[in-house]
Amino acid sequence: MVPVGERGQGKAVVPGKEDGYPHLTNGLGWTVTGPSQWDFHAGPKKLRLWLDGASNEEIITCTGIGYTIDARVPCLIRRVPGKSARFVTVYDLSGDGGFVTGLRQAKQGKDGWVLTTRAGDHRVMFSRENVLWEKQ
Repeated sequence: MVPVGERGQGKAVVPGKEDGYPHLTNGLGWTVTGPSQWDFHAGPKKLRLWLDGASNEEIITCTGIGYTIDARVPCLIRRVPGKSARFVTVYDLSGDGGFVTGLRQAKQGKDGWVLTTRAGDHRVMFSRENVLWEKQ
């Protein structure tokens, strides 16, 4: 798992010491303000994550366990200070990380998010009852 763009090397981080955290190793952390992108690489393919981040969001990348205790897989943790958080993440499943080209809040978030793709813009809104997805 690596950040897209210039974010530096990250700082060594231990995500936690209790419960399942000891299974997470090689932690690196970044403080991120606003949107960011992160790539998981698997051979020639990649999975790109588009994050709409809050101010002072902490991103931690590390190695976790997979289906079996000896399997190693990449892991990404998002944290914000406080008692509540809202995370918006878009997964680009194209294999080359190039289908999604942008993610931004529409009108300060009151009207959801605008997701820009090779197929055009889409507005996405969330409520307690449902998700609205419409082509722009």
